[in-house]
Amino acid sequence: MLKTIPLTGVIYLYKNKNTGENLYVGQSYQFDKRIKDHLRMNRTRADVKLREIGEENIEILILHEKIFNEYTDNKQNREAYQIWANQIEKEEIKNYDTYENGLNGTKGGQHDNQKDAFIEWSHKLSMEFFEIFIKAAKIYIQKENNILGACPRNYILMEMNNYKLGEELHKFRSNEYKTIWADEECVKLLNEVGYTKTTKDAGVVASDRWGKSRIDNKWEKIKLILEWIYKKYEHINLKQGSDNPQDFPNELLEGLNYKKISQIILDIRCGNVVGNNNERKEFLKSLNYFESANKFNDHKFIVGMKWYYENFNVSYPQQSMIIPNNTMLPKYMIDFNIGSFYVNRTKNNTIPDEIKDLIEKNKNKPRPSLKDYYKDNPDKYKEMCSKLKEAHSKVSPLSYKIRSWNEILKRKFEPLKITNYKLDKNNAKQFYVSSTHFTFTSSGNNKYFRISKYNTFYKCYLDAKNYKILYFYSRKWYIKTFIKRVNLELVNEKFTSIETN
Repeated sequence: MLKTIPLTGVIYLYKNKNTGENLYVGQSYQFDKRIKDHLRMNRTRADVKLREIGEENIEILILHEKIFNEYTDNKQNREAYQIWANQIEKEEIKNYDTYENGLNGTKGGQHDNQKDAFIEWSHKLSMEFFEIFIKAAKIYIQKENNILGACPRNYILMEMNNYKLGEELHKFRSNEYKTIWADEECVKLLNEVGYTKTTKDAGVVASDRWGKSRIDNKWEKIKLILEWIYKKYEHINLKQGSDNPQDFPNELLEGLNYKKISQIILDIRCGNVVGNNNERKEFLKSLNYFESANKFNDHKFIVGMKWYYENFNVSYPQQSMIIPNNTMLPKYMIDFNIGSFYVNRTKNNTIPDEIKDLIEKNKNKPRPSLKDYYKDNPDKYKEMCSKLKEAHSKVSPLSYKIRSWNEILKRKFEPLKITNYKLDKNNAKQFYVSSTHFTFTSSGNNKYFRISKYNTFYKCYLDAKNYKILYFYSRKWYIKTFIKRVNLELVNEKFTSIETN
């Protein structure tokens, strides 16, 4: 039997010695440890703030203290303490006003409900943001004679100590303060100031807004940057988030709200720079611009496959086929892995219509080989052959067997079909499943398929069990057994690589 350990529950208050301000109300049955944790750790915002104020400037008052030893079971004593502490803590937080005007993140009483406590704490932080946000929104409406949803991202309120209203609006649209939407009063205030999910919903076209102020000047600067990119790569379709080239002159970005060139490309694709300006659209076309990364990849795939069939008399490119740098193709095609791209697009059935007929026309040509790949470089061909032989010679033949059978095992197996039986000396039926009926489904192995009346292997097994089958096998079981045996042989094998041609 466990020894009863009396619990001393404490409800305490932190006060600022200098100002008399009530800071924080808490509960604990390990009071001394809790006080040390508050002033030495950074678990919560309250801990951080208390450390900033300083231990020497804080007064600690015990508001309530009670011993719990009614039960012989320590767990029951803790439960009794928790009920008492949660109730008293809520009352004292309200009494000393430490939730609205102090450091308490919740209204108390949630020590045993961390999920609700976290939601309440998050909402308090959201409300601190929201109060300032709405105040700034009202000033913006009065100054600009427009709704909050039309506020540009770079808008700053000098009257509120350079408050970045545009940035805060963007954060709010990103659902950073999602608990606010559960508060009806907050939603009402958002509607009053004209909040919208996007600037476009507020009736603002970004390109038009830019055009009214400084879009022309910015476009001239953007043109210089795009021309620099084209000169380097022969296209301007940089990946989203990619860093600037090391040799890029960063002074070209001065006066623009961009740190990376890829941000400009993203803005162009979103229609925030060019809009419906036909002259600018034509300019982008001249720089090999595509409206999305997928369309650019389609373009490269089409160009690459046309080049491949012009230079190789085979049905498709090897997976390792990379376009070399000695072609007349644009710079962006150099080192393009046309082989992997072909394999992936074939698997996903996303071949562009423009080259479907071309691929179909060449499908009956011979399969590609290493010799075809290096037909113009016999020395490289010999080198690669040598490397392949060396690599294969260092792998046990058993490894190739295991790999091959593992691939078969991945296929979908169908139920077996009982083909025959015989009577043993006791006239018991012994059913057989022929090895020709070890079946699985695969596009290349339909010749092994046999129709079975059983929907699942388990039903087949139950039927066999009813007839007292003594010999009952499946291909899947056979392969697994085979792999285990070969794996065991591989472990015990003293394999010596063969150094020969």
